[in-house]
Amino acid sequence: MPELSQRRLRTAILIVLYFCMALMGIRVGLLETESNTGAVAVIGLGVLFTFLAVVDARVMGKPLPLSAKWIIFMTWPVAVPVVAVRNRGINGVPIVLLHVALFLLISFAFFVATDILASE
Repeated sequence: MPELSQRRLRTAILIVLYFCMALMGIRVGLLETESNTGAVAVIGLGVLFTFLAVVDARVMGKPLPLSAKWIIFMTWPVAVPVVAVRNRGINGVPIVLLHVALFLLISFAFFVATDILASE
């Protein structure tokens, strides 16, 4: 696949992940008790984050071995930031921190908005 389409794919995955984080905030704001949707959501996020790490590694010219993909999927909360820093070096740290902060901010903002609207 050409590099430009890989970059577009990486951008599309990030957009989908931000959308999923908004949905997670809405889900937590609407459901007061824990349900089975949480496990499904975490597995879905794991798949998306693993796909993001694989595509990002290809875009940066450091493709991952096939065996690493399963390890990344099983440990995605730790492995995806590590892969991002591996791909970019020290410049990857602020990028990872920025995305983590934005993911949490979006999820929390949608949680608060949903909680306020649901309580009225």
